[in-house]
Amino acid sequence: KVKMLAKYDRVALPVVDSDGVLVGIVTADDVIDVAEEETTEDMQKMAGMDALDDYYSQSSIFDLVKKRLWWLIVLFVGQILTAIAMGGYEEILQKVVALSFFVPLIISSGGNSGSQAATLVIRAR
Repeated sequence: KVKMLAKYDRVALPVVDSDGVLVGIVTADDVIDVAEEETTEDMQKMAGMDALDDYYSQSSIFDLVKKRLWWLIVLFVGQILTAIAMGGYEEILQKVVALSFFVPLIISSGGNSGSQAATLVIRAR
């Protein structure tokens, strides 16, 4: 619908039934609101969290934590496991350098958490 509004430069589109009788209109404002909600939800899912139901400023701390908690726990556990593996096998890591490619797992955890926080604040309604 967004492409159709842009292509024909319309502010509203007619809605007709199967007989071609006008049953209503869809305004550009409605289409933009739906597109924004869908984009926000997609971005929040890409950042690894559930979409917020309310505006960010109106959400409780509990809701904000609840939306991110699952992924933060997964990232934390992954980070701990990687750190334990690296600490326990320090001598082997020095001999087999290829194993050190897992170091970014630890480093990226902070970036992933930051990405979640930024997406939550920026894209909240």
